[in-house]
Amino acid sequence: MLGMIVIGLLLLQVVVSNRLANYGTHITQIETDITQLTQENQLLSEQIASESALMAISTKANTLGFTKTTTPVFLSDLPVALNSR
Repeated sequence: MLGMIVIGLLLLQVVVSNRLANYGTHITQIETDITQLTQENQLLSEQIASESALMAISTKANTLGFTKTTTPVFLSDLPVALNSR
């Protein structure tokens, strides 16, 4: 009877140890993934900052044919209905 309990406990210990080893491997993979994604996020943040810089936007605008106006254009005396109450 005592021998059966000892064998049962040994088998239980082997099963638990095996599961803990598997969980450790899984946790290591998750930590590696987190590190990689953090680095990718940092790179993407830097790219966003670079693309949204005023100089980059100005260069893109010039490439697309936008120009700076030297004198403003005002719209006045438009033939539209005006509702005044």
